[in-house]
Amino acid sequence: MDIEQAKKILRLYRPSVKGDAAEPLFAEAPSFTDAEGSTLDLSPESVQAALELTHQNPELAAWYEESQAIDAGMMEGFQAIEPPADLRDKILAAARPHLTVASTTSSPQSQEIPELPQAAVPSPESQSRAEVSRSSDLNSGDVASRGGSSAALPLWMALAASVIIALGVSYYFLAGSGAGSQPLPFAAVSAEVPRMTQTHHHAFGSKRNDIAEIRVWLKANGGTPDFDLPKSLEGFKGVNCEVANIRGLRVSVICLAMNGGRVVHLYVMDRARLTAPPPLLKPEFSQKGLYAMASWSDQRFSYILSEPGSEEKIRTLL
Repeated sequence: MDIEQAKKILRLYRPSVKGDAAEPLFAEAPSFTDAEGSTLDLSPESVQAALELTHQNPELAAWYEESQAIDAGMMEGFQAIEPPADLRDKILAAARPHLTVASTTSSPQSQEIPELPQAAVPSPESQSRAEVSRSSDLNSGDVASRGGSSAALPLWMALAASVIIALGVSYYFLAGSGAGSQPLPFAAVSAEVPRMTQTHHHAFGSKRNDIAEIRVWLKANGGTPDFDLPKSLEGFKGVNCEVANIRGLRVSVICLAMNGGRVVHLYVMDRARLTAPPPLLKPEFSQKGLYAMASWSDQRFSYILSEPGSEEKIRTLL
């Protein structure tokens, strides 16, 4: 499987609503023909192979992380939409003229079409013009051939869908840009950390285990390069990073491989973009499922340190 095949599969893949990442929603439809006529294998084995490739290829990992962020942002945008109070009335008003036309126009089957004499067989050019004319008549309001009131139903749905999609897309890009978006509760960020720690896809790793390389990469990719690394975390053996997006908030993620096989993740974000951020220079500890977390702030940034295990274990790092 190459990268392009993996991308096509992962564009369609959605984890099961049951929470089982190995069970795609399209498990009952193991193949799919794309717009180019290529048949994609969407079996669980094929999906698993594509997911495994994201762990082996940094370019694919970065693409998949961005794709997931876009999906999450779009979903949040749709959920946040509050349709105008008069939306229903406006849609019905737009559909009503088409309903009236459908009820008063006779069907084409009831119209008599005169037969042309044999000598007057139309030329190909005149046939083409007639087809264009009939197509124009249908598009201009003669919807009776589609079954009267049922013809207005797709229009009604299309109008509603277009309004909702426009609002959702606008919300996503406004929130994703960060400009003018509302501050995000810190609790909403910390709630995402266990999932992100478990399913991380690091886009960059320092071959020299140099934190300076990490800062350069973060700066070039819209992250937070000038964070303060606690002295207790400086004795790492390996370091990787990525830039994540949590509900429009950019978060720098630094993965540190420590002595003894421990792997911890440090999340860094703009403190000014948060409501109720963690306290200054005094870590707060918590346990969220299988992950222990410590959170604190300095004057510019807020931090979350996450590690599988107990709260007592992560306390030894700070």
